Amino acid sequence: MATAGTGHLGTAPPVTARLIPNHRRKLRRFPYVVNGERVWVEVPNVGDDNGRHFPGVGEEAEREGLIRTVRIGAAECRLMASGPFIDFARRRLAQGLTQEGRH
Repeated sequence: MATAGTGHLGTAPPVTARLIPNHRRKLRRFPYVVNGERVWVEVPNVGDDNGRHFPGVGEEAEREGLIRTVRIGAAECRLMASGPFIDFARRRLAQGLTQEGRH
């Protein structure tokens, strides 16, 4: 998995958050066309992190050697194996959410 231009905020942390029972949740609304008619659809989704946990988890994973930084063209990219990163991030996000009172 590679993230380019996103720091540690690629898709891995939000995907990982879905695996934690006490993750933040929010209802997303968007327009959708059903049988030629525009309707509003509501779906549950992972709530916004707003820089609270995701950046720190990425930085910790980088210090642990789970992420390596390389240059592809002019972009600084972070490369990681998804499985080990998700295992690490799941533990760290669960700890962070528990510490802020989400059980």
